[in-house]
Amino acid sequence: VEGFNILTDPHFSQRASPVQWAGIKRTVAPGIGLNNLPHIDFVVISHNHYDHMDEDSIVSLSQREGGENTTFLVPLGLKQWFLDEGIKNVEELDWWETYSKKSIIIEALPSQHWSDRLGSDRYGTLWANWYFKVADFKFLFIGDSAYAPLYKEIGEKKGPIDICAIPIGAY
Repeated sequence: VEGFNILTDPHFSQRASPVQWAGIKRTVAPGIGLNNLPHIDFVVISHNHYDHMDEDSIVSLSQREGGENTTFLVPLGLKQWFLDEGIKNVEELDWWETYSKKSIIIEALPSQHWSDRLGSDRYGTLWANWYFKVADFKFLFIGDSAYAPLYKEIGEKKGPIDICAIPIGAY
């Protein structure tokens, strides 16, 4: 959008799991391979589940040529994980907090979900929807969420939204 390349919850690994030898396996290859991506300006993470915050993909993105210039935007409580992985260009936002750079505005918004990385930290970190505004274009990314009254509030505060990426439940 307007010269910015943005990735949402990147997952290029074969499995959504803490290890690559076990867990849910990918059945379809990514539309674009990690090595074929252009420079990425921003990566947003909606929450810490393994299918949305893939360690191998995130570390690989940060280590690509120019990866040090990629800004990772994460909900509250996740910044330390990125720092522990050696990723320093990370911004942590609470709901309704905004990050801006040049002509882009990115805002963390409420979501109806939960966190859990190791089976023992449920609700240990925040989860978020992400709102992007560049010029007159507005985009809403919903990583995982149940329908909730909060979407009426988001629509009233941020609408109309041009494009919205909405999850489809696998159940």
